Amino acid sequence: EEAGGQSNEQTSEHSAELPQLDVDQDLRWTLITALTASARATGESVDELRARISREAEKDTSSTGAMAALQAESAIPTQEAKREVWEELTTNGASQTNLQLRHRNAGFVHVGHDDLLAEFGPKYAEIAADLWRGLSSEMALRTLEGLYPAWDYSESTDAAIAKG
Repeated sequence: EEAGGQSNEQTSEHSAELPQLDVDQDLRWTLITALTASARATGESVDELRARISREAEKDTSSTGAMAALQAESAIPTQEAKREVWEELTTNGASQTNLQLRHRNAGFVHVGHDDLLAEFGPKYAEIAADLWRGLSSEMALRTLEGLYPAWDYSESTDAAIAKG
């Protein structure tokens, strides 16, 4: 037995190695974003999620790490967090880079968050023209494509978008 009363068999069960898997920094960020987005299932608090993201960002100080941290933060599965990201994307978009917008967008629309995004479908039609006027054409196109409410199948949102 090892310290703490666990047998080697029990310990290895929880820390199995995958010899063919290279866990590089990109994969670490992918896993952190997936864990963050799944917090409703794990029961982790927003503070715990942000602490994990912050710890990883301290280890990965590259520009890629900074963008991955934005994406992970944007994947926090709470209504308040989604509203904050929506505000960053729609109100403060002009002060961000293409990469910042792209990574925030990716976290915002993370798979499994349709219920958290429901309120933003109708808002999309309201802000689309303003985004087009307020951002460069490339940034507006990327932002509007990323925010397009593919999660919202309601006739009212479809009609509002069509009306434009």
